[in-house]
Amino acid sequence: MSSPIFKKSVTNFYLLIFLVSSSILSVIVDLKYPSSNHVRVAINDFVVNPIQYIAKTPSNFFYKFMKEKETINQLKAKIVELEKNNKIMEINLQKIDILENEVSRLRDIKRKIADKIKNIKIAKVTQRDVIPNKKSLQMNIGSKNNIKVGQTVMGTNGLV
Repeated sequence: MSSPIFKKSVTNFYLLIFLVSSSILSVIVDLKYPSSNHVRVAINDFVVNPIQYIAKTPSNFFYKFMKEKETINQLKAKIVELEKNNKIMEINLQKIDILENEVSRLRDIKRKIADKIKNIKIAKVTQRDVIPNKKSLQMNIGSKNNIKVGQTVMGTNGLV
């Protein structure tokens, strides 16, 4: 047979009667005498509030402890996420460095080719097979355009 958690006693019953009657009495006094509000405020400030503060202290402590634990877990998750983002950014930075090197090399090549392209002359073929029994061409460009005998001639299909 199980035993009750709270044992019945006469003192508890009398305490209940006292508290209920004092509550009813305070409601009646408050309705009849509005100036009794100052007494109620004083009792509330000096008796009830300290008791409530003492009663809430353990729950506030555990609430703050759990909130702090939750905050710590959130911070740990954020650290993991930031480390992952940091690695991705490091990889992207390496790619950017590689691309910058490639761009600088391409610019060097372009600059060198641009210098050589200045010397290129475009000519039009005016006559074919100028010399019999040999493949020969005559072009509309010559010594007036700084063209010399033996210079390389390129066509659309390669070296002529």
